[in-house]
Amino acid sequence: MIPYVYNIAISYRIFTFCCKKYFYIRWQLSSVYQNVDVREFPLSVRLVFSYLKDQKISDVAHIMEATGLSRRSVMYAVRVLKEANLIDIQICLSDTRRRFYCVKISGT
Repeated sequence: MIPYVYNIAISYRIFTFCCKKYFYIRWQLSSVYQNVDVREFPLSVRLVFSYLKDQKISDVAHIMEATGLSRRSVMYAVRVLKEANLIDIQICLSDTRRRFYCVKISGT
């Protein structure tokens, strides 16, 4: 009977370790993305966000080319992501008409 109790204790330790690790990872993601569930956004928004997560920074032309979305869809996705505080918009210093979009590193 002692080995059975010992196995339960080991299983409980592994379970609690996995739960703590899961909640720690979830806490890290929530601190970065502020509890925003990207799955609730439309498909075009998720596509643009996924592309920006991979590329880190891009402009509208490259986003349109990579995703196959129209300019209007890309601009809508950018607006939604900006309102959700998931991306940041930077102005090109050499040509102020151009904008660069990048995923925020921190939740600030």
